Amino acid sequence: MRNFHLVLALVLPLAAAAAAPKPKAALRFGGIYEEYPAIVDENDFERRWYLRFYADGTVIEKESATPPEKWKSKFERENENIARTTYTITGDRLAYAFERGDAGEGSDFKRAEGAILPGDKLKLTIKSGFKLRGATITIHNRPLEKTFAFIKAKDQKN
Repeated sequence: MRNFHLVLALVLPLAAAAAAPKPKAALRFGGIYEEYPAIVDENDFERRWYLRFYADGTVIEKESATPPEKWKSKFERENENIARTTYTITGDRLAYAFERGDAGEGSDFKRAEGAILPGDKLKLTIKSGFKLRGATITIHNRPLEKTFAFIKAKDQKN
């Protein structure tokens, strides 16, 4: 009987820990998401994608070879040179799509969907390409799988 109580004393805390709710992943504001690892081309030129989300449903993106400390202050939705669109969240799933240009003249698009992960990370599948005279041409043979990590802005509290 004594062994039974010992086993019970060891097993119950483990069972309680397993049943405890896991921390919920949430999209972060007040900073930027940085792609990792960086994209390195055939000339050893390194660049990354950056995303910034706003609570009102706006997302902006930038691709840069320059570290964010050099341009982060201008990475705002008010900047007309920054691509922007809206995003949707369903549970831990995130989706957004950019389309630039005129459908009649030709346009380029990027669609991203994926998961908001614990630890302030995103795992996105990105499809991009062009639309021209009714034809859709994808840039890559397959969708890109990208991971992003959140970088908190120094002046933000959240």
